Amino acid sequence: MGDSYCRDVLTVWGYPQYIEKFEENDIDKEVLLNISDTDLATIVPKIGHRVILRKRIEEEKIKLSATIASDSHQSYNLLDSFHRENDSISSRASSTLISEHSDQIVHINEPFQLSPDNHLLNITLVNEAGPSTSQDHGGIDVTNDECGVINVFQSIENLGEQSKPKRARISSFATDFNLEEVLRKSRTGQAIINIYKLNQILDSASQSYLVDIIVSHCLNNECWRLTNDDFKTIASKVNILFPNENTDVYYCPPVHKRFSRENRSEASKGKLVDKYKNKITYLRKAGVVPLLRYSASDVQSEVGSVIASDLTQSNEYIWLKNNIEPWQEVQTVWNKTYLLRTKSFSDEKSITHIFEDWPILKNPLGYTLIEEDFSKVYPNNNNNLFLDFESIFKKVLNLRRKHLSLRDKPWVDVFNATANEDYKTYTACILLSSLIPCTKKIVSGKKQWKPNSDDAINGIIVKVESIADINGVIASKQQANQKNNLPVLPYIVVEIHETTVKQVVVVVNDNLYIVPSVQKGLDACFKFFIVLNFKYPPESEHLWYFIQRAIYKIETKYDHKIPSIISIVNQLNAAKS
Repeated sequence: MGDSYCRDVLTVWGYPQYIEKFEENDIDKEVLLNISDTDLATIVPKIGHRVILRKRIEEEKIKLSATIASDSHQSYNLLDSFHRENDSISSRASSTLISEHSDQIVHINEPFQLSPDNHLLNITLVNEAGPSTSQDHGGIDVTNDECGVINVFQSIENLGEQSKPKRARISSFATDFNLEEVLRKSRTGQAIINIYKLNQILDSASQSYLVDIIVSHCLNNECWRLTNDDFKTIASKVNILFPNENTDVYYCPPVHKRFSRENRSEASKGKLVDKYKNKITYLRKAGVVPLLRYSASDVQSEVGSVIASDLTQSNEYIWLKNNIEPWQEVQTVWNKTYLLRTKSFSDEKSITHIFEDWPILKNPLGYTLIEEDFSKVYPNNNNNLFLDFESIFKKVLNLRRKHLSLRDKPWVDVFNATANEDYKTYTACILLSSLIPCTKKIVSGKKQWKPNSDDAINGIIVKVESIADINGVIASKQQANQKNNLPVLPYIVVEIHETTVKQVVVVVNDNLYIVPSVQKGLDACFKFFIVLNFKYPPESEHLWYFIQRAIYKIETKYDHKIPSIISIVNQLNAAKS
C-alpha cells in the first residue's frame, strides 16, 4: 500500500499533521508496523501523541496477526475436506518421525496430516532442551522458533525436496487474550493496575508479578506451547494496557547469527520468555505437562566475508594505506572509501586485523576518522554525550540511589561539590557502576565470574597517578584478558592528581589517542565500538548498553538486549525532568 496506507491510517487515527513527516522519511506500511520507539520519537516529538500512536500501531499489528491466523485456519478447513475425500493419513500420541539419513528421532504427540502434494502440515513439537535453531534432519527441514516450538515440513516421497515456506504461528489464545480482564480477577493483578495508575510506570517487582500472572494463566488454560509470535503479541498487549512499558522488557526477539557481534545465534529473551521457560520446565519434570523431546544440532549459516581483492583493487584504499598526510586529503580519501570500509567492518575480524587493513587508524588523529563514519550513520546523535551525560546521570542517581553502598556515598558528595568538569565525569562513571550493577555471570570456558562494580568501571576507565604508568596498565589488561580468553577492547586511561584530571588517553589495540576531556574519551570509545562493530567487554557490557540506549538513543540489529537495562532506560524516559 506504500505511503497511501500511512496517509489513510494517520487520518483515521486523528493525526494527519504527521503525514508530511512520514512521507519525508519514506515510511510505508512495513516500516510503520516495525518502527522503533527512538525513530518514532524523532518524527513525533510530543509525548502524548507518540504514546497514542504507539498504541494504535500495536493494535494494528494485533489486528493483522489475527487476520493471518484466520486465513491460515480457513486454509486448513479446505485441506480437511481433501483429507476426508482421499483417506488422509493421521497418527496420534507418541508417533515417531525418523529420517533415513540421520539417527536423530523426533517424537510427536500430536496428529499430523498430509497435504495433496504429500507434505506434512505444520507439525508442532516442543523442545525441552533449551535454546533452539534451524536444523537439518537429513532432508527434513526443522525450523525452531527459539522458545521450544518447531515446525516441520517434509516431503514423504522425496526427502530431498525443498521444504514448504514457514508461516507465522500465532495461537488464537494469544490473539484473544484479554490482559486487563485477567489482571482484575486477582488482588495482585488489581494492585499492578493501581500502581501503574499512580506512578505511570511499573517497577521491577510489579513487572515480575505481571509476567507470573500471564504465564500462569496461559498454562492453567492448557496453552503449553507459546511461540515467539505469541510472546510478541502478549508483550504488545502489555504495552497497550500500560503505554509507558517497553515491550523489549517482556520480549526480545531472537537474533540471527549474521546480525550478532559474536557471530552466533541468540535465543529470544525477556521477562515473559524467562518465566515461561522456567515454569514449563518445572511442570514437565513433575509430569504435569507432556514431556516432548527432539535431538538436533545447530545449522551454521554462513556470513559473506569481504574478499581481500576488494580492498587491493581500490586506488583510494591503496593511497590511504600508504599515506598519512596531508591530513585534509586523508580525510577526503577516507570518506571516499566509506562504502568499501563498511563491508570490511561488517566481516568478522579482530581489532588487530582491522588496524592492519586500515593502518591510518593508528595515526594519533585516527579516532577522528571513526567520528566521521559515525556521523554518517547517526548524524543527529553525534553530540549526545556532551549534551546529556550529566543530566541523565543525575536522573539515574535520583531513581536508583538505594543501590549505593556506604563506600559509594562519599563519591556522591564529591560529585556535587567538585567544579572540575573532567573529575565530575570521572566520579559519575564510578557511581554509575554501582547504580547499575551487572546482573549476570560471565562464562569463559569452564570459568564463571560475576563482575563487581570495580570490574565494570575498569572495563571502561582506568585511573593512574602518572601517565608513565600506562604501559603497565596495557600489559596488565592484556595478561588478565588472555587468562580469561577475552580480547582487549577500547578503554580510557586517566591521569589524576587529587581532584584534577591531567591527561586522558583512549587505548585501542595498543594505539594511544590523547583526547581533551573524559567525556571526549567516552565518546571516542563508544564510537569505536559502534563503527567497528565490536562487542562490548563483558564486564562492562551493561554500562555501555546503558550509555548507548539512554544517552545516544541508538538501537542496532546487533544489540544484545538486556532486560534490566531496557527497564532502567524506560523508567528514565517516564521520569519527570
